[in-house]
Amino acid sequence: MSPFEEYDHRINAIAEDLTTGDRRKAIYLCGSLVTDSSVTCVRETLRVKVNFHPDPPLFIMSILRQLGRYDILKRVYKVDRNEIEKKIQTYKQVLPRFRVLMVTISDNLQTEDVEQIKFLLGRTLSLEKKENVKTFLEVMIELEKLDLVSPETVELVEDCLRNIGRLDLARTVAAYKMSGATSEHSLPPQHSGQAASQPDQYNLRADQRGVCVIIDCVGNDGGMLENTFKALHFNVLYHTMLGADEIFETLKEVSKHRQSCKEDAFVCCIISRSFDDNILGTDSHGRGLSAKNIRDLFLGDTCPVMVGKPKLFFIQSYVVPESEHLEQDGCDGLAMRENPPTEADVLWSHCWTDESQLLQEQHHSVYLKALTDALSKAKRRKTDLLDVQMKVNGAIYDHNQKHPEANYRCDVKHTLRKNLYLE
Repeated sequence: MSPFEEYDHRINAIAEDLTTGDRRKAIYLCGSLVTDSSVTCVRETLRVKVNFHPDPPLFIMSILRQLGRYDILKRVYKVDRNEIEKKIQTYKQVLPRFRVLMVTISDNLQTEDVEQIKFLLGRTLSLEKKENVKTFLEVMIELEKLDLVSPETVELVEDCLRNIGRLDLARTVAAYKMSGATSEHSLPPQHSGQAASQPDQYNLRADQRGVCVIIDCVGNDGGMLENTFKALHFNVLYHTMLGADEIFETLKEVSKHRQSCKEDAFVCCIISRSFDDNILGTDSHGRGLSAKNIRDLFLGDTCPVMVGKPKLFFIQSYVVPESEHLEQDGCDGLAMRENPPTEADVLWSHCWTDESQLLQEQHHSVYLKALTDALSKAKRRKTDLLDVQMKVNGAIYDHNQKHPEANYRCDVKHTLRKNLYLE
């Protein structure tokens, strides 16, 4: 059994064994703002987190420990309570401290406490929201969506707890503020075999952050991306309505130009129709441009100046039905199926949805809207890029639950070796 299959098997077993309340807490501890507490949702959320985390077993064990589910730990991981406590204590905080704090507060509140907090938030939450939320965590999710509560902004939570007479919990929030615990993402420390001087985050200077290439072959959302990455101090190169060959030549020129530039990162955003995994650009025929060809332009042998530096790719594809795609020169129109990334320091985030959505009036990509929103919030907070992507995935999942006829599918792969903060 491969490591992925083993993780998948364990996650399935855990998701089935958790109670509804446990599932809700587990999803929240993973950094998601989705309120669905189904077995399917917790399974998919844990799968995504396993894909992102450097030590998946430790992360899942930490969640079960936080939930007090030592019975599942013993059954699934064959470890007892003393063993898991010893293992976790050898690492830094594995779970995001802010969310651990909110779960701890939730566990110590009575139903009447939650009702009093909802009453205090009468002018903050709509009547519909107040009627729908039943737990303290659901209240916090709504406040986070409104950007009123965050790892760096907990004053509203502290005030509510003081006003309902829960001074013990208010003091816990105050202690959290005093500790300076403002990062949502923390990783296990380096093992003894690693160099002690190795930094745990990529260096991004504001004045030499790098270039962001945006190629919009649809006519939607390119401007939104441009504004977002300019605000993040990237030098934005914006191109519209290019064919597949023109996309390749444009990126090839950008890659060549990188050899004379001292930059800290590279970003590529593409919005285009596609056939399978291949980018079509404005073309209506031919095999298009494969993901492999795009990625290879910025790997070490082609672009050595970018070795060790983060290379980020965000792609929104509008899938053309096979019957509409005309074959050319005997090509079968299929992608080369060599999925990026294959080299270190790459994030590949590719989202697909049906081309028919472009027929909607004033259409905007759910994926790109969630991405720009999450990046804008990350600028105000010290939030790691992988946590940003988790929020994007959560927004897509939430959208798909509400609008199954307009489904989005997001595939994320990465080989990032350090934290990446786009402040």
